[in-house]
Amino acid sequence: MEFRSLASYSPRSGNSFLLWHDNGIEPCIKDRFPQLHSFSRKRKGSIRHFLDGELNKILSLPLSVQASNQIISLMELLEERNWDLSINNKWTYTWNSKMFSVKKTYCLLQGTQEASPLFFLAMVFRQPWKTSVLLLALTQR
Repeated sequence: MEFRSLASYSPRSGNSFLLWHDNGIEPCIKDRFPQLHSFSRKRKGSIRHFLDGELNKILSLPLSVQASNQIISLMELLEERNWDLSINNKWTYTWNSKMFSVKKTYCLLQGTQEASPLFFLAMVFRQPWKTSVLLLALTQR
């Protein structure tokens, strides 16, 4: 399960909001402007990347007539918001729960993997030749 499917985003600076895929602006930008999306060079670019970048680096030019009209509409939509780099972005659950932390859920979905005890021993010795000798000795048993 992907974290972004559980969370809603209120973009403030636009740094971590994926322009084409995140659900902070309804409907998703990709679905709202499909012809413009088809000209995108960076499918996972942020809003900040789009606002600060050069058009020829963001989109494959020349644009179709439909895509040209859609970029005008997209720019109007994005200009309606107050983008401020000093304000943190805000993530919330799509079901607006106050009980659970979005950060904890993200960590839970990312998962943790327990390290091998051999890795711990290698870190204790911190010298490659001693680690090699230890690993060789342990694998020979």
